[in-house]
Amino acid sequence: MKFIALVHLILFTTLPSIQSWAQTEPQEETKAKVIRPTEKLSQGEPAHQSRQLSLKDTIEEGLRNNQESKERDYQKAKLEIGFKRNFHAFWYPQLKLSMNYGNQRIDSLKHLRNRGNTEESSTQTPQGYLGLGFDDYTVFNWGKDYQQYLNTKKTFEQDKEKLEVQRRQLRFALIAQYFNLVRVKEIMNIRSEQLRQASFIYRLAREKASLSKISKQEYLEARENFLKAQQYYNSAQDDIFEQESNLSTLIGSDNTKFVLIDVLRFRKVPVTNLEAKQKSLIGNEHIRNSKIELENAVRSYEIAKKENLPLPKFSINLGTYKKFLGKDHPGTGFETHDGNNDIELAASVNMTWDLFGSEGFFNEKKREESFINKRIAEIRLRSYKDRAQSKASSLVDNLISLERNYDVSLLRKENGKKSLDTTIDNYIAGKSPFINFSEQLENYSESQINLENVKFQHLVKKMELAETMGIEDFMGASFEDLGIKRTLL
Repeated sequence: MKFIALVHLILFTTLPSIQSWAQTEPQEETKAKVIRPTEKLSQGEPAHQSRQLSLKDTIEEGLRNNQESKERDYQKAKLEIGFKRNFHAFWYPQLKLSMNYGNQRIDSLKHLRNRGNTEESSTQTPQGYLGLGFDDYTVFNWGKDYQQYLNTKKTFEQDKEKLEVQRRQLRFALIAQYFNLVRVKEIMNIRSEQLRQASFIYRLAREKASLSKISKQEYLEARENFLKAQQYYNSAQDDIFEQESNLSTLIGSDNTKFVLIDVLRFRKVPVTNLEAKQKSLIGNEHIRNSKIELENAVRSYEIAKKENLPLPKFSINLGTYKKFLGKDHPGTGFETHDGNNDIELAASVNMTWDLFGSEGFFNEKKREESFINKRIAEIRLRSYKDRAQSKASSLVDNLISLERNYDVSLLRKENGKKSLDTTIDNYIAGKSPFINFSEQLENYSESQINLENVKFQHLVKKMELAETMGIEDFMGASFEDLGIKRTLL
């Protein structure tokens, strides 16, 4: 009876406050700093250092402030400039303002006797012209210039789309990093509860040992279990520090302490295996790039064949208006060529064939190289189609497996809780050995951690599937909606 009363007294005085247990822990006995976990460790950072952050705030701030995102904005502007230059060069005549003046004498620094021809010496009168005119404008070139323009246009569209893909990947990285931090904070809460339970049993074992109710071995086992729980808790804290730093870098924030408002809501994948494979053939990044590369390779092969034929180039010179200065030719004039002011449509052929040399007989090597590039692009496209469909199918299968694992993990967590409570009651009553408590506590903690890991792995696989399909979100299931406030749980 005295022992039961003593147990009740221990339970009454120790359960309300972990901190009071830590303060009464003898330093020479544990030889380790006792951790005092709080009840809400996911929001346990000091208020003056922490910042509240929701999932939507994370995405918006990351897309706005991330340094790589800022760089992409300038890269996009640079691509626009390059394409506009190519567009105007192909479609419009090039109107230019030119200025040409010879040497004009400002002053003579030293006078010498003339000993030769002075025609090349500078004069006090400016010699030259100011002109406004056009370069030669190609009217027809058998489609070679147009095909080259299309290659440049498609390459521009491809590079621009790559920037959009990088933006989507950043969005996915922000979502993954936010929920990864949620995961490690939840794991720290789990380890905190494990430490609380281990600390209680350890103190109970110490009281039992002082009354000679248990062996020294059982007492040391309880102490070992308590110290192991402390190590788990410390490791969980280290993981939080690392993940908070990663999130801070992604969103471009100086703050490295966050109180997360949202937690991860588990939702099953909303697409079938067949739908995933079909959509991946349309939106997959590698397939789209390979299609553009194949189109460019086909056009380049056609250009190579035409360049090996003596096809005339038709062009027109729209001329130049010039304002002449000097004593010899003062005034204003218009000319298309030297001494000619007629606007003419001209045809020209400029061809050279190698009979023996680096380009092969009649430049055959250049044509063969273009054909090989076309064949490589065709093979690469087929390869990426096979890979995309295979990966999409595999990811859907993995997601379905994780969903079954999630259901099992939920049942395991509920069963582990009941089993642990029963084992603690039996241990306190002396009906169960300590080893049973240690195993059940470890099993329950691991079941909770496994549940958090399965939820996060399922999210990562879903985003990987969306990336394979080339989409931002699944139909009717935005990734931003996966965040639910803790108060609504």
